[in-house]
Amino acid sequence: MFTLIETAKANSKNPEDYLRCLFEKAPYAQTSEGWKNLLPWNIEITPFKMRGEWVE
Repeated sequence: MFTLIETAKANSKNPEDYLRCLFEKAPYAQTSEGWKNLLPWNIEITPFKMRGEWVE
C-alpha cells in the first residue's frame, strides 16, 4: 500500500483519488494492457460520485 501511495505522489496524483480509481477499475483489467492502463502515469482519474449513504 505504501508503494502505491508514494508512486501516486511521485506522479503528481492525489493518492486517495488514485487508489479509489485503481480499486474501482482493477476488477475489469483482464489483459496486460488493461493493467498497464492502471499505472499512475497512465490512469485517468475520474471524479468521485457518491453512490449511497453510510449506514450507522
